[in-house]
Amino acid sequence: MVGVGEMDSVITIKHYVITKDEATGKLSKAISKTLTKWAKVVQLSESKILQNAGIYYTSSYKITTLIDTQNKTKNNDIIILPSGEVLNVGAVIMKEIGRLWIEEITAYNE
Repeated sequence: MVGVGEMDSVITIKHYVITKDEATGKLSKAISKTLTKWAKVVQLSESKILQNAGIYYTSSYKITTLIDTQNKTKNNDIIILPSGEVLNVGAVIMKEIGRLWIEEITAYNE
């Protein structure tokens, strides 16, 4: 269980939207919102290949934040750690701990 006092890192989350150009049919990705949140960041592993998903990453992390109901983290978001490392969100799980709701995010770099 994670306590609020353990959330000692400030992370940046960039929310993206994907739009389709009607004339060309080409998809594009644009930042829709940038947020900062307090989080607990734990490195899980280094250098793995997820063959079924076709993903190679050098580090994976478990990131825990309080849920912001207006700005929930999504799978196509990007997280920037205080070190400047850029991570892709792989999965987001919402959990209730007492009266608080948290997001447990699994993120990785490519």
